[in-house]
Amino acid sequence: MAAYYSEQLSQNIRRGQRASAAKAQSTGGNRPLGYKTGPDKKFIIDPETAPTVKLVFDLYARGQTIAQIIRILNEKGLRTLRGRPFTNNSLRTMLKNEKYIGVYTYKDEIRIENAIPPIIEPEVFYKVQEMLRYNQKAAAHKNAQAEYLLTEKLFCGKCGAMMVGVSGTSKTGAQHHYYYCTRQRKKCCDKKPVRRAWIENLVLEHVFALIQNDVLLDFIAEQTYQYYLEQNTESSYTEALRAALNEVEKSTANLVRALEAGIFNEATKQRMGELDEQKKELQEALAASKLREDLELKKEHILYFLHRFADMDYTDETCRKQLIKTFVNAVFVYDDKVVLTFNYSGDNRTITLQEIDAGLQQGVHLPSSLFHQTDITRTPTFSKAALP
Repeated sequence: MAAYYSEQLSQNIRRGQRASAAKAQSTGGNRPLGYKTGPDKKFIIDPETAPTVKLVFDLYARGQTIAQIIRILNEKGLRTLRGRPFTNNSLRTMLKNEKYIGVYTYKDEIRIENAIPPIIEPEVFYKVQEMLRYNQKAAAHKNAQAEYLLTEKLFCGKCGAMMVGVSGTSKTGAQHHYYYCTRQRKKCCDKKPVRRAWIENLVLEHVFALIQNDVLLDFIAEQTYQYYLEQNTESSYTEALRAALNEVEKSTANLVRALEAGIFNEATKQRMGELDEQKKELQEALAASKLREDLELKKEHILYFLHRFADMDYTDETCRKQLIKTFVNAVFVYDDKVVLTFNYSGDNRTITLQEIDAGLQQGVHLPSSLFHQTDITRTPTFSKAALP
């Protein structure tokens, strides 16, 4: 009889949850960070925790890794909905949650558009979804990242899929390295593999030319400085920290009154320790935020950072990686051209096969030691049909 009534109760709860879900109401366990439940049981934006959600999406959209974001959030004393430190799973769940763009979902049964006030702009959310998919694919090629400089940067011009590093050994025992379209390997695209040395040297040639252009570097520094000034006026994060600290202090005061009334046990002792730890972390995060506000970044600082690349050793693998990571956003390889997109607005460069051929015939204007792995002053041995 106990089992029967338990099953009946479970069915009634599920029926009630489905009825609430049909009205886009909270069912108890589906409220994400950034929202509160209103009087009508519908989600409303929580002004105290919504800035944390915006911060997470902004950091990931700007290229920070999951691990880096977790460290930033936990160092700032920010917590999940249940008051715990952020983890890999909690952050990935947040980044994939459609509620942040106003879509209410309940299991696989109910989906209602525009049912919740959005916290994240749709374009930011969908950009993050693309990045999550690409980074998931790239994770499967971790071993290639140390060897292939354009991992996560190189894309097929024909189908748009990511190109990943592969290697093979010829009959003579020589090792050959290529970038391969992931959809081609599934027979969904006919893009031919691209020689690693050829495409990496081509990209590095244009990056090197970029950092020798003082006018262009001045433009980048100015745009970066203006972005810094805009971001530096944003106070929602500091206000959220102060609000969180105020809540912790209120909870501590309530707990002290309970202790004065004689309520003291292991649970109150543990809770007091948790509140003290949260207060300390929030105070440290506020102090760090205040320090950042007091430090004034100058355009000259940014220019110094950019110009120091000109003094680097371009034969060094670490230097080459840093150049590509800092300046290159994406490279699209077609059959007759290569399109380079750099990490600043206003520069999409298309390099045709004819220009590449002309450059190979004339020789590149770079230190010969830069391309110590291959001689790109010679026309590649593969046919033009195989050239990107």
